[in-house]
Parts: sequence; C-alpha cells; structure tokens
Amino acid sequence: MVEDEEINDRPEEEPGFQPEVEWRFLEGDEIVGNDDEEIGIVIGFHPEDPEDGMPDFLVVEHGGIFGSNNLYIPFAAVDRYEVDRIVLRYGSDDVQNQGWDVAPEGIEEDV
Repeated sequence: MVEDEEINDRPEEEPGFQPEVEWRFLEGDEIVGNDDEEIGIVIGFHPEDPEDGMPDFLVVEHGGIFGSNNLYIPFAAVDRYEVDRIVLRYGSDDVQNQGWDVAPEGIEEDV
C-alpha cells in the first residue's frame, strides 16, 4: 500500500504522446498560451462525440474584465498536454487575434 501518495485518475503525459492521434482532455482543464499565461477553462468539445474520436474544437470559457465569453479553439492549435493543462501553439496575446470568439458554423453558442 502506498501512503501519502495522491492517486490521480489521469496519467501524466507519456513520452511520444501525440494530440493529433490521441487526446484525453476533460472539461475543467486549464488552457494556457505558449507564454504560460492563462486563457480559460475547457467547458465542452465540438463535436461532443466525434466519429474519429477527436473533436474539431475545444470550447473554452474565457474571462475578461467585462465578463466571460466562449472561445472556439481549433484542435490543431494545441501544442501539448500537461496533466490538467492544455498548452496552445500561440501566446495569450495572439489568441485574441485569431477570431476564435466567433462560433464556427454548426456550433450553437450555448454549449
């Protein structure tokens, strides 16, 4: 028996993990830019149950000074996964200029 060891139901990122092939993101995961600045929290995926097992978009609650709004971050923008944290290929300032605050066609804005 292991004492004083927190058991985590999510394994740490394994060497060779490729997000394009396998993903294990969960609602509640933190999203950060490649500059380590917080962008938001995953609140959903689109599509929710993709045929190929991989969503096209991460739906992220993004807080701002005047309230929060959703970002629809393409899966291709993910650089890497660290336990409970998704790191994007973009810096936090760059995220603002990507147009991800507009829901892509086919996504209802109330996820």
